[in-house]
Amino acid sequence: MTDRAIWWRAIGPGLIFSGAAVGVSHLVQSTRAGAMFGLALVGVILLINLLKYPAFRFGVDYSRWCWPRPDCC
Repeated sequence: MTDRAIWWRAIGPGLIFSGAAVGVSHLVQSTRAGAMFGLALVGVILLINLLKYPAFRFGVDYSRWCWPRPDCC
């Protein structure tokens, strides 16, 4: 396996995860909400991130557990 293939194999899951976690709508709407409401929504944003974290954590753990065995999915 070439160095380039090893690099893509290592960085690939991170790119997929970051693409799923942070999309264009997050970038556009968060700046728009910040301009409209200022710091009034900080508590809501923290609560939403706390609620979203277990789902993203489960995805990482599941892919790590399932990756070496293609028959598990």
